Amino acid sequence: MDTQAVTQLITNLGFPIVCCLALGYFIWKFSNKLNDDSISRENRLMDYFDKQNAVLTTMSNNMEKMSTTLDGMNQRLTIVESKVEDKVQGK
Repeated sequence: MDTQAVTQLITNLGFPIVCCLALGYFIWKFSNKLNDDSISRENRLMDYFDKQNAVLTTMSNNMEKMSTTLDGMNQRLTIVESKVEDKVQGK
């Protein structure tokens, strides 16, 4: 808007009404900007959560594999220990 249009609005409607309209427009634009920023932030946060969920799933799968491997190693160690004990007692 140019200066002449603003002056004409103030003359026709009055300064307080034009100020209220301008403030209302400002608030409307500001709230739309905040809403857009909030949506963008939420989308980035959800993407981050999805990535973290994938990492945690991978870690959980790896821990399951390690647990299975450790159980197998424990069983083999138990067998070796029993064989050693048998040989020591057999002497």
